[in-house]
Amino acid sequence: MPRIQSRMEEIVNLWEILVQATDKKNSKLQEASQQQQFNRTIEDIELWLSEIEGQLMSEDYGKDLTSVQNLQKKHALLEADVASHQDRIESITSAANLFVERGHFDADNIAQKQKVLTDRYASLQTPMAVRKQRLLDSLQVQQLFRDIEDEEAWIREKEPIAASTNRGQ
Repeated sequence: MPRIQSRMEEIVNLWEILVQATDKKNSKLQEASQQQQFNRTIEDIELWLSEIEGQLMSEDYGKDLTSVQNLQKKHALLEADVASHQDRIESITSAANLFVERGHFDADNIAQKQKVLTDRYASLQTPMAVRKQRLLDSLQVQQLFRDIEDEEAWIREKEPIAASTNRGQ
């Protein structure tokens, strides 16, 4: 009987160890799943950032008044898109902070990814402002060209009248 009791205690002890190990593994799997979701979100935003950065590097400032106006509208949409992603960036920052606070096994890597992403997002502001100003400058130049063309057309229209020798006598 004591041998059975001893064996039973050993089995119960081993069972508790197994339950603890299972709980620990479940916790790690949960953390890994959350990190995978976090990483997918980071990858999505990095792809979006690459698209935005590509648009901001464009040297096309319009070749006429209409094209400049269209580029300005497109740029305004880009600015709105960037502003609308602020919430996602803040959400990623909060999630990264939560991983760190909870002692996630890959907290350093998560914090690093979050910082790189946040810095990259913040670095959009300067090129966005520069492109906006260059488009405004281009608009003014194209408007000047349009005004000059209008004046030249008016001069061509009035030139025959001014050159006429008929003085209305």
